[in-house]
Amino acid sequence: GAAGRLVGLTGVRRLFADRRFTFLMLGCAVPAKIALAGFLFYLTPLALHQLAYSPAAIGRAVMLYFVLVAAVNPLASWLADHFGWRLALTVGGGLLIGLGGLAGVAGWLPGEAAVWTGIAALGIGTGLAAAPMQALASEIGARAGATSVAVVLRTVERLGSVIGPLWAGAWLISGDWRGAMAAIGVAVLAGTLLCLGVREEGAR
Repeated sequence: GAAGRLVGLTGVRRLFADRRFTFLMLGCAVPAKIALAGFLFYLTPLALHQLAYSPAAIGRAVMLYFVLVAAVNPLASWLADHFGWRLALTVGGGLLIGLGGLAGVAGWLPGEAAVWTGIAALGIGTGLAAAPMQALASEIGARAGATSVAVVLRTVERLGSVIGPLWAGAWLISGDWRGAMAAIGVAVLAGTLLCLGVREEGAR
């Protein structure tokens, strides 16, 4: 078939000129990937290795995230479609991810329990928020076109994937993985508050 048009700067500017779209990207898309790359892919193997987990056990721990996302995502999609809870699920998932990161605060939970709590919260939170967030982005950016929304969303998410390990690594320079995990949780919670700016009259 004929090749589609490349997404131009005009389309990108049109999307980010919409306050709701910008808040959704900065408040949800970026923080979610910061948590995924910074905590799950970077901190989790380091923390579990420090806790004497074998490489195979670390791999199984990381797999829990994907199992939970696969289990929760269909339910979240159904709720978003039937009740229109796109923003509510997006915010709820972000809050859960952020609170899971705070499990790393020293003294709250033993090290092993903190890591597993963070993984579980990330998996369930992502399962709740991912599909509703994408649907909400498509709805807000409908005039720019589905392709433009998809390209911008994926690009912004990649930005979060780069920031996540850098953010965690910066904390590890002067602290431990617990502090880095908590810092990621705080970043996600702050983003979730920003995401509340997506709401408009009649939105849920």
